Amino acid sequence: MLSLRTWSRGLSIASAALIVVCAGLLAADELEARRTRALLDEQWEPAVLSQMTLQRAELRAITAVQASIDHHAPAQVARANADVQELGRALRRSTVPGTSSALDALDRSARAAAASWLSTVAEPALGRGLPRLRTEHVLLAASMLDASHALGSTLDEARTQLRDSLEHTETLLRSTFVIETVLLMVLLVALLVGTERRVLRPIRALRDDLGRAAREHEHVIRRQGPPEIADVGTDAEHLRRSLVQEHDTSVQRAAAIDQRAPITAAIRAELDLSDRAVAGVHGFHRPIEGVIAGDWWWAGSRPDGVRMFAVADVSGHGVTAGVMALQTQAIVSAALTASVAPVDVVRLVADRAWPSGMFATLFVGAMDGDRLDYCSAGHPCALVLAPERTDELAATGPVVSGLGGHWRQAQVVVPTAGACLIATDGLLEASDEDDVPRWAAQAWRTAGGDAAEALQLLTAVARERSRTWTDDITALLVTAGPRT
Repeated sequence: MLSLRTWSRGLSIASAALIVVCAGLLAADELEARRTRALLDEQWEPAVLSQMTLQRAELRAITAVQASIDHHAPAQVARANADVQELGRALRRSTVPGTSSALDALDRSARAAAASWLSTVAEPALGRGLPRLRTEHVLLAASMLDASHALGSTLDEARTQLRDSLEHTETLLRSTFVIETVLLMVLLVALLVGTERRVLRPIRALRDDLGRAAREHEHVIRRQGPPEIADVGTDAEHLRRSLVQEHDTSVQRAAAIDQRAPITAAIRAELDLSDRAVAGVHGFHRPIEGVIAGDWWWAGSRPDGVRMFAVADVSGHGVTAGVMALQTQAIVSAALTASVAPVDVVRLVADRAWPSGMFATLFVGAMDGDRLDYCSAGHPCALVLAPERTDELAATGPVVSGLGGHWRQAQVVVPTAGACLIATDGLLEASDEDDVPRWAAQAWRTAGGDAAEALQLLTAVARERSRTWTDDITALLVTAGPRT
């Protein structure tokens, strides 16, 4: 099948050639028509009219001279003299186009016959009125009329031929215009039909194949249409195969996790228990490796209405970090449920046996209405969000590890229509540290106090504008409420 470039180029060349040829024919026909009209208007029409005038003048002069010969009265002579003078003037005014030797010969013959009649008959008859001139008058008059009639007939025939030629040229002009219009319409129809069949129809078929392949991954995208569109279909088919292969690989890996790593699935299920419904608390969690992360968050509420929550980030990734996360989460959740103060919860976590080289950042808080009691063990990101300002909560002690440390508990009042944002360092590492407070404040204002929407806006903006995410990310947003 011809390529679109070859097809469009051929159609363009054919259209241009047709336009040039038809324009040339139209111009030639128009020039010929103008030339013929000019000949008729400037030469042949005046020549025919002058010849008709000359013939009428000849008839009047012959009649007047005949009358003066028959009745040589002064009035008849004056009348004949005037007609003879008018014949002389008409003879001088008569014109013949100088384009043919035959016409020149006829013109000379007609002029000689008229001059002979004037000099031989008209002038003697008018001067003396001799009856003996009657016979000579008749013969010379007939000769003059015959010559003049022959010239007039020839001129009229030539004029008729020119008129026929002009009519034929105008017919060709109209026919050429009609043919050019029809051919251009045919080319236009060919362009429209060709565009529909060679461009739009293959594109629609390709779109249908792409849509079906999106729904049915095994559907093969066909190669069809001109080479340019067919190449797009081929590239799309290669992309589909790659995606199907990636999909199969991901399914196999998921199956391997379910079949060969039950402990991993159990750890993930246990960590997901933290995602429970607590009024005014919304969390986000994204592991960077597989489905197990060292990050976790937990939230709950006591019978007195105090909301308790914690966010931790255990060093490392994968299953090892997940096991440590599971152990620390169990300690924190049990302690908070038993109404242990946040600072004491941190100490309980620090008292467990920590493997060499491992540590964790931990933020534990208890929100009673708008009052927040918290302990931050080296946690890198803790913010109080309000419509007017954003404040950072500083750490109240070092990270939790086998090295021990000293921690204290702090208290802050969260403004009405405000919230507390706790996030792990994965969010900070994805961008500049100054960006997160700004993004969080903007998301809180845009969401208009909707904590779930604000958290989604924050993570969406961070994902769009960050350089890359290389660490586990956990974020928790806790809104202020009326004090119980």
